[in-house]
Amino acid sequence: MQRVKAMLPEPDRRRLPIVLYHDDGRGGCRVAACCPATARRGVAAGMSLAEAQGVLGTSRRQPPRFLPYDPREDALALKELAIWAGGFSPTVGIVGEAAVALEVSGCSHLFGGEQAMSRRLQEAVRQRGLFARLGFADTLGTAWAVAECAAEACTLVPSGAEAAALCSLPVRALRVSHTTLELLEELGLRSIGQVLELPRSSLPARFGKELGQRLDQALGQLPEPIEPIVPPQPVEARWNLEYPTSDRRAVEILVGRLLEQLLASLRDAGRGIQQLELRLVNASRESLVLPLGLVSPTRSAAHLFDLLKTRLEQVPLPQEVVSVQLEVTLAAPLHARPLRLFESEATGGTGPELACLVDRLLCRLGRDRVVRAVPQADPQPERAIVWQSWLDRSAESGVSLDATTNVDDTASTGQQRPLRLYHRPIAISVVWDQEQLRLEAFCRESAEHMVSQAWGPERITTGWWRGHPIARDYYRVETTDSRRYWLFRRLRQQDWFLHGEFG
Repeated sequence: MQRVKAMLPEPDRRRLPIVLYHDDGRGGCRVAACCPATARRGVAAGMSLAEAQGVLGTSRRQPPRFLPYDPREDALALKELAIWAGGFSPTVGIVGEAAVALEVSGCSHLFGGEQAMSRRLQEAVRQRGLFARLGFADTLGTAWAVAECAAEACTLVPSGAEAAALCSLPVRALRVSHTTLELLEELGLRSIGQVLELPRSSLPARFGKELGQRLDQALGQLPEPIEPIVPPQPVEARWNLEYPTSDRRAVEILVGRLLEQLLASLRDAGRGIQQLELRLVNASRESLVLPLGLVSPTRSAAHLFDLLKTRLEQVPLPQEVVSVQLEVTLAAPLHARPLRLFESEATGGTGPELACLVDRLLCRLGRDRVVRAVPQADPQPERAIVWQSWLDRSAESGVSLDATTNVDDTASTGQQRPLRLYHRPIAISVVWDQEQLRLEAFCRESAEHMVSQAWGPERITTGWWRGHPIARDYYRVETTDSRRYWLFRRLRQQDWFLHGEFG
């Protein structure tokens, strides 16, 4: 009989507390999932984001992180985990939205038994920044149930003991629909043991076919095979030389030919190269690996060859090269569109010439030295922009909802932001007309600026949970010499600062 292991990954408990939220469709946000650390402090799925922030409060030791939930990225990460788990079993599949199933009946002895295999797998998963709950059983349904609902992080169910292992578990461990769960709750059936006591012939009439089918699968009376994940085949090309060479020009010619082979294999699939790896192997079987990352996928042989040639110029070639290999480590779909005016074929029709420029800068300077400003949904100006590498897309989805903004309805232009924001606000003195409640002038480093027009205030406040809350009134002012500035007054201290200039 087959032996199945189900693995449910969770965030590592040693890492910072994390709460994932999603838009509830009514103008608010709710918790989609949370790590065990935040769950122990009272956060639960379905809770409003504001309530979760209030429950967690502030912690200088382990400040919680609030991140938007992306189901698509979650599914891709789970598939990546399943492909990685192929190192423990030849048959690996995905169960539901958050579990990986492995067929281990013929390979657990290679790791010293199921206990030793579970410890090794736990450690390997932990090194990836995750914590896994494991369940071993003869059926997929029982393995998933104990991994999901058992008290222990790893549960081994002996052969033939499926019913005993399931009796004390809640009915949600059967993987039935939400409608069936609600009906079971209405009837007071909260454990699988209570369901097993019912006459089997009465289940279809009351609950449909699903409940009986799930019970039969968990008990081994109905087969439930694992649908294996097929790992993508690597796209690579290799040229083994008959005679070793140290001629750089010869290596470049081989790289160009291999590149044409790779692009030909991707052309029919409508995909382009976004990450590439060049490997040179010498006579001693030592390898020189040169990775290459691009801003956007391309099938332009000329552009890719120029970048690979640049990478080769930056390093000394190994002596006596006997093999040249190219492997596509990331291929992405190309979005077809007509070329714009003055846009050349150098980009492969996949993006503007800016992408080519950034690719060359990344190739010459390195990914950490070519950065861009990424806007964040944060009303506090200092946090509205973060700098990240052009190849790093993670910060684009990071949205902070820790602050609120209240704008005066009579000043619709008050929300405009200056093009130039000072690294630190500059303290200034102002002349304020108390009767007309308007700004007359301000002084910066002994230079006086007369104000001709002013718009505002735009009030920006942040929550107490940030640790250093702010409360400011911002004004956009235009001086008599036609220059425009951005000022703010701190509400508590009643002092003024210059924060930026408009172009």
